[in-house]
Amino acid sequence: MVKGQQSMDQPQSCVLHAPLMSGSRLARRLGGFLLSLAAVCGVVGGAAAAAQAEPRQLAPAVQVIRRQARPGDTLWSLAQEATPRGGSVSETVSRIRRINHLDSSQLQVGQVVRVPRG
Repeated sequence: MVKGQQSMDQPQSCVLHAPLMSGSRLARRLGGFLLSLAAVCGVVGGAAAAAQAEPRQLAPAVQVIRRQARPGDTLWSLAQEATPRGGSVSETVSRIRRINHLDSSQLQVGQVVRVPRG
């Protein structure tokens, strides 16, 4: 056998050629793929951005005392007692309403109200 020739007994390498797509068909497929990839990246990127966003700050725990409303009590009178010297009674009224989920400033006799301490 001559050097560089293959024997007929040895298998010969075989190369398979895939049929080529036309330019416009290839462009459509590639465009669809890229569009899908962009959509996935947008969803994943949006989720990652949301996960990295600043965490929502929770309000610090407020110490409260429970008061049962007596005749003549108003949110303002409860707030005056609870507001520290130099503080805003109006702000304390707002805090009492927020803590107790009150829609109005009216109190009923016997109603239990949580009032912030100092």
